[in-house]
Amino acid sequence: MSDSTLILPMNTHWNEIQTLINAETQLRDFCDHLSQYLITSLSANTCGIFLKMTESQTLKQVFVTENASFSPTSDLKIGQLCLNNDQLFIPLSVGTSLIGVIALQKVTEKVLQAKQVELAQIGLEVSLKLNTMINEQRLNRKIRVINEHLLSYETDPDGHITNVSQALSDELGVNKQTVIGERESRLFPHALIENDTKGKVIKFASPSGTPVWLRSNQVFNFDFMGEKHGQYHLYENITDLKKAELRSITDDLTGLYNRRYFNEIFSREIDHAVRYQEIVAFIIIDIDNFKKYNDTYGHHAGDITLTRVAKTLRECFRRKGDYVFRLGGEEFGVICNVTQSQDAETLANITREQVEALQLPHTGNPHRVVTISSGVAFVDANHLADSNELYKMADQALYEAKNQGRNRVNVSGSRDDIEFF
Repeated sequence: MSDSTLILPMNTHWNEIQTLINAETQLRDFCDHLSQYLITSLSANTCGIFLKMTESQTLKQVFVTENASFSPTSDLKIGQLCLNNDQLFIPLSVGTSLIGVIALQKVTEKVLQAKQVELAQIGLEVSLKLNTMINEQRLNRKIRVINEHLLSYETDPDGHITNVSQALSDELGVNKQTVIGERESRLFPHALIENDTKGKVIKFASPSGTPVWLRSNQVFNFDFMGEKHGQYHLYENITDLKKAELRSITDDLTGLYNRRYFNEIFSREIDHAVRYQEIVAFIIIDIDNFKKYNDTYGHHAGDITLTRVAKTLRECFRRKGDYVFRLGGEEFGVICNVTQSQDAETLANITREQVEALQLPHTGNPHRVVTISSGVAFVDANHLADSNELYKMADQALYEAKNQGRNRVNVSGSRDDIEFF
């Protein structure tokens, strides 16, 4: 190899590399062309390219020519070429950060001296290109992970859906292409939506029919001018949490709310009625002569009857804001908002009739079938009563209903005495 070859300017084929730098090139294709260019220009034998593909400090071999073996030195200095024996290391950096190194084998000191300035310029331009490619790969990986695992969608300033992650599309069982341009309700057509302290909670049926709960949060999407350009809607699957919560407040036998949940919300519902000048009714319901029923038919039959009565209660009190509890044994409770006292009394009587209509045999009951008795009490802004007082009022009304022959509804107090502010 002649000395004239060694001092040829490196821009002989540099235009080809510049074209690659400016083009949308795959990382391996770019490294392949770059290595061939450097091997030819520096009369080297082999080439290897090592990059920091993650934010870690470890250099990873991303390209190497056949039969090449390199061990990049750990004391590389940014901006300084390093010739170690016959191996040339070209540090790649952006600012003060080392992002990689190009290694070439069989490069002489004479070649290095002749082309040191050009190599420095190449290192700078290649560093910028490779840094951009690395960042794009990192971003694409993050986008792929977000798309595959994060439940999310995006909307434009007018509230129309512009993108749906694959994860949310799979969770909802929808083709995301069919909802682009539609409103949010298109994603959750039959969902129940409520708010809790941490965000909006959406309950819906999955494609398999099982209930799913998602909690959502919204983040504004700003454009490069800092102006709002729609929203990101991020969802957290809280199904396991909700199921655990439901188990903790649900009666195992009947599926109604349990005494624990009753104790938790009873005072809250009374306070709400007083604050907003509404009427809240509390109804205590008891299965008549249930001990005799268990003695006659056995506890297994008693459990079946409890579930049948519970199902009837749930069907009769199914309005939004109605709560039905199993308070213990054969005793049930209902909290409901009404516009006038007669509404609660009417609902209680309808429930009583529906239970009797089940025609569950009960030879130990005067009516020969399973029946219930109910005590009803009210509270509102002017008829003050705390939870203990309201419970006692309803319990006393129930006691009087039983004394008056059972299978009846008794109302405590009179609504006529109550006036709003």
